[in-house]
Amino acid sequence: PIINGTPGIDIPRVNPDPLGALDPTSTLGQKFQDVITNNDNNTVPGLTGNTSIDLGNGETMTLTAGDYFLTDIVLRNGSILEIDATGGPVNIYLSGTLDTEDGELEAKNGSQINNQSLPTDFYIYSNSSQSIILKHGSDLSGMVYAPNAPVEIRNSGDVYGLVWGKTIDIKNSGQYFFDIAFKDKFTSNNYDINVASWKDTRYKRN
Repeated sequence: PIINGTPGIDIPRVNPDPLGALDPTSTLGQKFQDVITNNDNNTVPGLTGNTSIDLGNGETMTLTAGDYFLTDIVLRNGSILEIDATGGPVNIYLSGTLDTEDGELEAKNGSQINNQSLPTDFYIYSNSSQSIILKHGSDLSGMVYAPNAPVEIRNSGDVYGLVWGKTIDIKNSGQYFFDIAFKDKFTSNNYDINVASWKDTRYKRN
C-alpha cells in the first residue's frame, strides 16, 4: 500500500486546568473564594441576596460590569440573560450548574445568554463538575471555562468565543466558533491557553 501524508508530532499532555480554577493557590482559585462574599449580585434586581438566576418563560435579566457569584443558572423557554459590558467586563463565577430547564447551566428553546459587547468582555468560570448545556437555538458570545465539567452544545446552539471543558460535545447542528482574540488573553501565572492539536472526527452510521 501507498501511504501519503505528514507524520504526526508528539506533544506533551495538555494541562486540563491551565487557568487554575481547581487550584486554590492560583489567582483564579483565590478569586473563587473571595467572590463568595465580595460580589456584585446585589446590584441586579431579582438577584439581591441570591446566588441563583432562575428565569421563567420569556423573562429577561441584565448583568452589567462586575463579578457575580452563582450556584446555578436556569434559563427556560425564550428567556434572555442580557450581558451589558459597556461599563467593563462581566464575570460569572459558577460553583454549581447552568441549566435552562433542570437546574444546571442549560440554555433551552430559544433562550439566550445575549452579549451585546465583544466576546472577550464576558466570562463564565466554573469550578463545578455539573454539566453546562446550551441547546435548542440558544446562543452565547463569550468564554466558558469549566475544566471539571462536561460541556454540550446541542440542537442549533451557537457559541462564539472560547469553550474549555472536561469534555465538549457538539451535536445536532450545534456550532462553535473560536474567537482568535482569546489566543493571547491569558499569559500570566504559568497558566496559559494554547492550541496544542485539533482533530475532526466524523462518524458514519450504517
